[in-house]
Amino acid sequence: MDFDVLRGFVTIAELGSLSKASAALGVAQSALSRQLSALESEIGGRLFHRTGRGVTLTETGASMLPRARGLLSDAQAMVDEAANVMHSPSGLVSIGLVPAWSSPLSGQLVSWQRNNHPGIRLRIYEGYSGEIEEWLTNGRIDVGIFNRYRPAGQEEAILTSSMYLIARSDDLSIGDECKLKALAGLPLALMTRPNAFRMLLEENCNRDGVLLNLQLEADSATAIKGAVLTGGLYSVLPLHSITVERQMGILRGIPIVDPSIKQSTLLKTTTHHPLTAATREVWRALPGLLKSIVDAL
Repeated sequence: MDFDVLRGFVTIAELGSLSKASAALGVAQSALSRQLSALESEIGGRLFHRTGRGVTLTETGASMLPRARGLLSDAQAMVDEAANVMHSPSGLVSIGLVPAWSSPLSGQLVSWQRNNHPGIRLRIYEGYSGEIEEWLTNGRIDVGIFNRYRPAGQEEAILTSSMYLIARSDDLSIGDECKLKALAGLPLALMTRPNAFRMLLEENCNRDGVLLNLQLEADSATAIKGAVLTGGLYSVLPLHSITVERQMGILRGIPIVDPSIKQSTLLKTTTHHPLTAATREVWRALPGLLKSIVDAL
């Protein structure tokens, strides 16, 4: 089976569109369509449902996608490892980040890569913790950074952070600390459910008889911070999630106490395929990069 055909199949599946996939791959859409038809003929069934908005995977296509990704990853790893024998680590490393780490860490990671390993190419996916764990399992990403809010067996956190009430920097109506029960009187913007922290916060509030005044739900940390900045709302996030906004002097964090809520950050690699030398270099660098961000807060 031709690896270019497999790469076309995976790209179509990820982008949900033949036209977008052809643009991303730099091949004519007609040629990509012929490749797909040939692959479907070889498989003996349809891989995609055609819709007015693009394409979606059939059951056959969905079962084939993880294997196709694995084959492509293994082939790329073989090439990269051979190149690494003669040169410094190189090749693509895919990283999954939760939204709270995406903004402060992406720039630090790129700076580290350019200064230390310019042959490494980075691909960053942003998602919730559950999505990142799924991507690690199916091999979509090589390295994942995600959060836990409860003990999880033998897993060891590389960082533990407190959660903060997020407010505008010029909002001085709240002191240096905020008790959990004080959240009841504040208009809040929180992540949409299902979200592990949202669920834990609501459990704590229900236990203590605190009724939250939820004004906005969003699946984007950027949208939530925008609502705090311009919409007069408050939110609850880890302090590192507003690193840029604190540097700009537009947002501040107030520790939540009585009780405090802790967030554990975990770093894991995929077991779906072997790790390349480039992936191992990124994995080794990440704890130090994360710590430098927290130390600067």
